[in-house]
Amino acid sequence: MATTSLKIKTEDGTENRLMFLTTQSLEDIINVTIYRATEDFTPTGVASHGIAEFTSEEEYHKDLRKQAHDKGQFVPDYSTNPEWNPGYVEPQDDDHAFQGDLYQ
Repeated sequence: MATTSLKIKTEDGTENRLMFLTTQSLEDIINVTIYRATEDFTPTGVASHGIAEFTSEEEYHKDLRKQAHDKGQFVPDYSTNPEWNPGYVEPQDDDHAFQGDLYQ
């Protein structure tokens, strides 16, 4: 299950926090559950359920995050799978070289 979190400002200045949770249903169908969330992105209330025609959860979340990022609505700190984020750069892990030296 993957999660993408958004913070959407309305015209009156209020902020809606939403969490999109997905599971793969069939080959080209993703189950989408949408929750309103608190300020610290804890899901609240009754969820909305739907489906989306995407080949994978990864494809769905990458598309959603790109659109939300372009609008300034994407909240990466409360979303899973950071490698799906727009502009993601894989961290350079220098620690492995050091740990490797310990075990040689």
